Amino acid sequence: MRDQTRVQRLIGALELTYDATNWLNIINRTGVDTYTDRRSTVYPIGAGQSPTGQIGQSTIQETQINNDLIARATHDFSESLGGTLLVGANINIRRGEQVGANATNFINPFSPPQLDNTLADSRQPFNLVLEQRTAAAYAQVDLAFFNQLYLTGTGRAETASTFGPETSSTFFFPAGTLAWQFTKLAPFTENKVLSFGKARLAYGSVGVQPTPYLTRTYYVPGDANIIADGWGTTLDAANYGGGFVRSNVQGNPEIKPERKTELEGGLDLRFWQDRINFSITGYTNRTKDAILTVPVAATTGFVSTSANAAEIENKGLEISLGADVINQPDGFVWNIAPNYSLNRNEVTDLSGAESIFLNGFTGTSSRAVRGYQMGALWGSRWERNSETGSLVFDTNGFPIQAATEGIIGDPNPRWRGGLGNTFSYKGLSLNVLFDHVDNLDVWNGTKGALYSYGTAKDTEAETTVSAADAATLRLWNSQTVAQRYQPNADGTYTFRGSVTDFGAGPVVADEQWYRNGLGNGFTGPAEQFIENVSYTRLREITLAYSLKLPWLTERAKLQSVDVSLTGRNLALWTDYTGVDPETNLTGVSNGRGLDYFNNPSTRSYIMSLNFNF
Repeated sequence: MRDQTRVQRLIGALELTYDATNWLNIINRTGVDTYTDRRSTVYPIGAGQSPTGQIGQSTIQETQINNDLIARATHDFSESLGGTLLVGANINIRRGEQVGANATNFINPFSPPQLDNTLADSRQPFNLVLEQRTAAAYAQVDLAFFNQLYLTGTGRAETASTFGPETSSTFFFPAGTLAWQFTKLAPFTENKVLSFGKARLAYGSVGVQPTPYLTRTYYVPGDANIIADGWGTTLDAANYGGGFVRSNVQGNPEIKPERKTELEGGLDLRFWQDRINFSITGYTNRTKDAILTVPVAATTGFVSTSANAAEIENKGLEISLGADVINQPDGFVWNIAPNYSLNRNEVTDLSGAESIFLNGFTGTSSRAVRGYQMGALWGSRWERNSETGSLVFDTNGFPIQAATEGIIGDPNPRWRGGLGNTFSYKGLSLNVLFDHVDNLDVWNGTKGALYSYGTAKDTEAETTVSAADAATLRLWNSQTVAQRYQPNADGTYTFRGSVTDFGAGPVVADEQWYRNGLGNGFTGPAEQFIENVSYTRLREITLAYSLKLPWLTERAKLQSVDVSLTGRNLALWTDYTGVDPETNLTGVSNGRGLDYFNNPSTRSYIMSLNFNF
């Protein structure tokens, strides 16, 4: 197999400044970020992924242009009061294109990889164009009182091409902050312990735009993904000269941006000439009109639509600490920086629905469920006593699967923490970063599948029981061990599996339970494969050296040459029985906590060389 990607990227910026007066200046700032990503994937004939061979080639191009025109005025009204007024306009244009093809069934096994070396009816070309435009006007007022009390107010009016034509064309987002650097007061000016102190309070409202092309219903190629009868008959219009059908995703002309409103307060402190710093922040926010994909009645001719369907509340706390454990002038410095954060959220409204599917499978999914945290794990579960919550068992002592699905886990962690250490000596520095995620639920769908195949580590056990036990121990299919298996020469019985107790006495979980019973991820409840886990990761190590040569500075105006070597995701410690609890089946999305043959997080090594003029 060969999987290649080649990226060419260009980032540029241009800023023009004009000082109209000694109190007014005008700035025009333009930025461009464009890249081309060429990808190629080849599976030779005989590969497990595609025995007849497979090739995929694609080119991805994305360009973003951003322009800000800003006028800034400053004025000191008195020695104790100064202010700044900023007024600006923004234009942002994003355009993305994808074009490529996938093909299978190589004709000549000795040919270099090329699309022409495949059967014509096995080629699947594709192309995609995305364009998004945003225009905004904004203003900001900054006031400083007595050089210690700072007040900022901002407002942004925004319009975008992704807003629905039947909703407001412009949305306004206000914000304000108040900060008091109380150590400027006389009692603190000579304080040798507390060198800096600031209390802050902020309120703001921000928006999240809808993704492009949610406002209309489109026609799409009539392939087997669209023209199908459940798991049965499918039809591909390409086999009959091609054709288009109306998409089963209904457009929403009333779609509007999500709006998140947040209130935040915090305290920043530094001690002993800034050798120790401490920061604590508490916040509460509410997201209204959250954009989710929601199902619609089949009688409409559609399957789903995107809508402003949810309200979500968040409350959290963030704490960080930094300290120079050792700080020798012009010598060795050791800085330690721990941090801690927690967040609790709740889906408070779903426009009348109990839950909305976010990502996953039919039997196991991550959902928005009213009254629970966002992304709650939902699926098939064990039958439980409504009063005690204990499992309900059949006559053989095995648990019973419930008739209805429900909440089976919470993929949101109880808290997160990190620990950074930086060691430096003159131009040499070493940075080591650990992070920890505590107490979250992950659905180990991989284990559920391997149980069915009989290839999971847990299923390799062999158990030997006495003749007396074999006559009483029950299997899932109601047989005893003695009825199912042949005795050994000494009268004992050996089987592949184990004796376990689900709560109603010892039973035998053998191949029948894992393959045909409820002990696997296909025919059994997903709840049994929910794991409550924690993990600690060596997130990053960076070794860097900054070389400064006076003679090079004089001749080439080169201030320094910085060399660094970085390693990321170098080690993982976890009680998770799968590969990596941090990965997610659906990637970066609202759905989370799903592991189904996921690849682990990528380990990477990066070397960089920077010339600073």
